[in-house]
Amino acid sequence: MRKEQPLSLLTISFSFFCLIISTAIPLSAAVRHEFQFTLNYALPFFTAEYEHSFQPLLLYGSLINSASEQTLNINEQNQLLFSLGYNFFFNRQNGIEIRFNHSSGSLKGENNDLILILDYIGYQPPAYEPKEYHYQTAIKWPSTEGKIRHSSLTVSYLHNFQLHNAIRLRAGSGLFFSVSSFNFKYLSYSRFILGGHSVLFVDTYMLEAFTKKFFQPGITVSLQLLINLTPKITFMVNPEIVLTPQRKIKLEIADQALHFSEFPVSLTPEELQEIEKTMQLALFDYNGSRIILKCGFLFEF
Repeated sequence: MRKEQPLSLLTISFSFFCLIISTAIPLSAAVRHEFQFTLNYALPFFTAEYEHSFQPLLLYGSLINSASEQTLNINEQNQLLFSLGYNFFFNRQNGIEIRFNHSSGSLKGENNDLILILDYIGYQPPAYEPKEYHYQTAIKWPSTEGKIRHSSLTVSYLHNFQLHNAIRLRAGSGLFFSVSSFNFKYLSYSRFILGGHSVLFVDTYMLEAFTKKFFQPGITVSLQLLINLTPKITFMVNPEIVLTPQRKIKLEIADQALHFSEFPVSLTPEELQEIEKTMQLALFDYNGSRIILKCGFLFEF
């Protein structure tokens, strides 16, 4: 017998949203339109520790074991953004909000040292006989720097509560759809090279990682305080919570990099292929949940 799968939070929310919309709209109700413009301050929940580890190559030598171990801290910073919205009311209490947001924020974080380990067979003078050698070092790694971009659409059900002739509360809940992408630097890539007389060289690069655009749905809940300034203009203050499920994102490597001595390097397609094959980057866990503090104006027409 097939086991029944539990309904997701998004499925339950969508069903509830459809139910309240279908029951809250009297067909004969009067129609009112509002245009909204708000200044938003977003406080993202996203913080991550990305464990980046792989086995570096040893060129021109006999490899026993190797390891590159690094933990990157990546935190999405608070953002200031604008949003535009359109509200359609079927009566004095019930309506629909359609809102568009676009934002660009920073990614930052302090990182641990890069740890490099190598066990290999060398032929060093004067005997030039095979012997096992061990190498280990810790390299201080720069802080994370990056950018993240969001474009989102929110569709919410709104309900008004009249507190005073000029003051209202407006509760909202609905669906959130976001398309995002981000990039950050630096991921490490190292390889070992065994030169003449078994002299060991360490070649380390600082790589920029990025994601392609990815889709993320969610739900949103808000509470607005509305103060009428004129019959057609209203000032609003609005805290909002956006909740999205965590999802795994594929990271890719940009073709521009820095050698650890900080001179720029253009990677060839063959070098990129070698790096991606060697590192086999783990998927990145991302959650777009956030609190948004908004203030702005509604214009009725």
